[in-house]
Amino acid sequence: MLAYVPDYREAPPAQAEQALPLRAFDTHAGIGYAVHLGRASLDGATIEGAADNVLHLKGQFRAGSWLLAGSVWRLKAPVTATVLATTANPALTPEISELRACAGYVVSLPLGLEAAPSLALVSQELAPGGSGVPITGTPLDFAQTRRGFGLELPVVLALGDRVEAVVRGAVFPWAAGRLDKAPYAFDQERLHLFAGQAGLKVSLVGGLDAELAVGLSSWQGDVKLDGRLRDFRDLAATAMLGLIYRPERVGR
Repeated sequence: MLAYVPDYREAPPAQAEQALPLRAFDTHAGIGYAVHLGRASLDGATIEGAADNVLHLKGQFRAGSWLLAGSVWRLKAPVTATVLATTANPALTPEISELRACAGYVVSLPLGLEAAPSLALVSQELAPGGSGVPITGTPLDFAQTRRGFGLELPVVLALGDRVEAVVRGAVFPWAAGRLDKAPYAFDQERLHLFAGQAGLKVSLVGGLDAELAVGLSSWQGDVKLDGRLRDFRDLAATAMLGLIYRPERVGR
């Protein structure tokens, strides 16, 4: 009986596809809910309190070592003015929204750290939601826009396969603001924003992470009032709980 013998080499067995390594800075999208503790002051007049309805949305896209990221948050909370009768409160219902956009480059650091130094833009809008009467004596009485350009540095440390520690710092030395219908204006040479955040990401299932983070931000500067520069501060602390979807980690 004749037998067929092929005259070509047999192909070697296919090797199993190697899984890509996990990247601390990967493409993802997230949503969070936060408590916002704020304190705004101008030349001795102060308004402070807490808002528990702050919604955060964020995301980032990585291509090679380049990273593009963005985030937005919004809050709306009533303000009670002690100078008004109980029946007249809440006097104001300010609505604040903030948008940030960053472009950076991922680098490896000693001790297993990953960092992404970035250029960042921030834009914050505030609508007082009141009658236009200067009830609090602070910039929260008036509609306003604040914008800044600066540097942001997020750093990530992997704590095993399921937990990551994240620290983020930012400074916006080039900032400007506009106050609508206010009897004063921001001094454009003396307005800055400093911000920081620290948190943990814990892997759950199917590329889904839980995130817990606390943050601090501070707008600092002066406003021109009655021909003088008056000290302006807007300090806020936040505590956020959220979920992050990381498609690169599905099935890991």
